Amino acid sequence: MESQPPAGDPKLRALNLRVQSAEESLLAAKLYCKVTHLETTAANLMLSSLKHQEQAELATERGQRFYDKMKEQDAAVAKDKSLQHTLAAEILRAREKAMKLSAEASAHEKKSGEAEESARSVLAESEGLRRERDKHLIEAKRLEAEAVRVESMF
Repeated sequence: MESQPPAGDPKLRALNLRVQSAEESLLAAKLYCKVTHLETTAANLMLSSLKHQEQAELATERGQRFYDKMKEQDAAVAKDKSLQHTLAAEILRAREKAMKLSAEASAHEKKSGEAEESARSVLAESEGLRRERDKHLIEAKRLEAEAVRVESMF
C-alpha cells in the first residue's frame, strides 16, 4: 500500500496545481479548436455570400440585356405597326426572360444576405469562445505560477 503524503505537503500541492493548470490548458485548447472551426465556417459562409452576389450581378446584367432588347423592339413596333405580328412573340419572350432573371437575381441577393448574416452570427459566437479560451489560459498560467511558487518553498 502506498503511503499518502501529509495534507500540507508542498510537493503534492505543487503537483495538484500543475494538474489543474494542465486541465485549464486542455480546455483552452479545445476551445481554440472550436474557435478555429467556427472561423472556418464563417469564411465559407462569406465565400458563399460572394458567390451568390456574383450570380445576382450576372443575372441582373443578363436581364438588363433582355429588357433593353424588348424596349428596342417595342420602339420599332411603335414606329411601324406592321412589325407587331412578327415581333410580338419576341417581345413577350424577352419580357418574360427579363422578369425571370430579375427574380433570380433577387433570390441570389437574398441568399447572399442570409449567408452574410450567418457569418456574422458565427463570428460573434467564436469571439465569445475566444474570450472564454483566454480566461482558461490566464487561469492555467496563474495555477502554473502558483505551483512554481509552492515548489520554491521546499
